[in-house]
This record gives sequence, C-alpha cells and structure tokens, in this order.
Amino acid sequence: MIARLLKTGIRLSMDDLGSGYSSLLRLSRLPFSDIKVDQGLLKQLRKSPLQIMSMIRTIIRMGTDLGCTVFVEGLEDPGMVETATFLGASHGQGFAMARPMTKEQFHNFHSGTPFTPARTTSIRTTLGALAYHWRLFHHDDAFSELLPLSNCPMTGFFKERDDLKEGDLLHRAVHETKGNTQRENSRKLIDWLILRVQEEDMVKDPPSA
Repeated sequence: MIARLLKTGIRLSMDDLGSGYSSLLRLSRLPFSDIKVDQGLLKQLRKSPLQIMSMIRTIIRMGTDLGCTVFVEGLEDPGMVETATFLGASHGQGFAMARPMTKEQFHNFHSGTPFTPARTTSIRTTLGALAYHWRLFHHDDAFSELLPLSNCPMTGFFKERDDLKEGDLLHRAVHETKGNTQRENSRKLIDWLILRVQEEDMVKDPPSA
C-alpha cells in the first residue's frame, strides 16, 4: 500500500523521531522522505545542552545519509534556531518562525516570506555560541574550520556582550594556542558556555517553590 501511495507522488514523513512509536527500526524498513525531530528534545536543550545537541546532530547526519529531509520541531526562540542551524538543519518549525494562523494570514505570510535554506554567519545568543563551538570542537578534523580570530562569528558575539568578558578571554585563548592546549581551552570555553546557558534558563524559567 505504501509503495502504491509513493507512486502517486505522496511523500512519507516520520514524525517525532526520538520518542513514541518513531523508531530506527521503522526508519530502516520504510521509504521515508522526511524526518521530523521530536520537539520534546528541544524542551531539554538548555538543561542538558551537550546531550541534546549530540542527539539532534546525530539524527540530522543520519537523515542526510539516508537521503531524507530533516525538520527540527519546537524551535521557539532565536537560540534554538541558531542551534539547529549550526548543527546542520536546513528546515524547522516552531513559534520562533511563525505562530498558528488562518489561511488568510498564511497567504500574506507566505507571499511576504522568502523560503531559503537556513544559514547564519552571525551569532546573537549564548546557546547559538555554544552550538557553534561545540560543532567545531566535534568536527572530524577538529579546528580545521577555525576561522581567524577577526573573522570568527564568536568574536562579534562577544564584542556585543560586555557581560561575557570571561568567555571572550577563553575564546581568544582557543585561537592563540595549538594542539592539546587548544583542545583544553576549547573544553573550558564549552563548559563556561554551558553554565551561562543554564543560568539564563534559570532566570527565564525559575523553578516553582
């Protein structure tokens, strides 16, 4: 039945990969065209950033290898959008891009919004900075993509944030060292950014009494 549907031009999408009935076994057995990363993962992004970024990055790479288009669900703020983009996502959905709307509102939205692949050359959020440097640190050839300090997007990010002086110094140390020392400085920068992300999350959504 699925094969007959595909012949008519219908695309098969796996929803909510990462939870529920969506499984790797089903992904291997059925000819999916699209994969949607479960938004439940994004809800934990700021609490466990390294674990969740690793899962999202793995799903994106796996989907790409299988020839699928990967959508990241639950992008509710600019930090999440930056993170998904730096992890390799080209498609997403969530309140950061648009809220639910009537068909008339959608017509106006669609006609006035350019739909282009996700790209970003600047960093505006601490979460985005963490995702950018984490991906760089975990590249197959670590730091092969490291830009000169003056051209690095994180340099511009720290320049705009007077409250992140310690992070700026750690970032500069990554650029100014090599080998194991560079890796150690990179690790320190990642740990520092994680603490900042979690602190910002606590301020944004403090625990109930």
